[in-house]
Amino acid sequence: LVCWTGCASTSYPKTKNIASATSSEASDTSVSQKKEDIRKLIKVSGNADNILLSLQQFYDNQLTLIIQRNRPDLSQETLKLLRQQWRDEIKRIVEEPGGLLDYIIPIFNSHFTHQEIKDWLSFYESPLGKKIRSTQPSMMEENNLATERWSRKIDPVLYEWLKERLKKEGIIIP
Repeated sequence: LVCWTGCASTSYPKTKNIASATSSEASDTSVSQKKEDIRKLIKVSGNADNILLSLQQFYDNQLTLIIQRNRPDLSQETLKLLRQQWRDEIKRIVEEPGGLLDYIIPIFNSHFTHQEIKDWLSFYESPLGKKIRSTQPSMMEENNLATERWSRKIDPVLYEWLKERLKKEGIIIP
């Protein structure tokens, strides 16, 4: 009888702790799986490529400014090689643990349930999702060209607006 009481009283908390630990581990696994699914979604959807391209373009401009300021004598061949290595380094930094994706994942995590992430992934695995993914780069390029054309059209209009606005303040620009 003592053994039953002792065993029962000592095993109950252990059982409770095991159940609690199992629940906690399942929760950790679920959170971890959701984060991995978000990482996969960011890559499959093309968002990772778009982010990387934007960063590379931004930092290409920074590299150009740095080189023009400090070493304008570098050859175009050296600059081209340096720019490729620069892009590779940016990609490595973005994708490594603690990189930009680790900053973006919590944003997706806070706005979407795990099921919604899974559904979104399923969409990108569908024929339409694959088509969207495959046409995205060329569509972005076409969008950029359209934006450039539109900008050339609207730039003089905006300049005239600015000129007139400043004129009201007594500031004349050519």
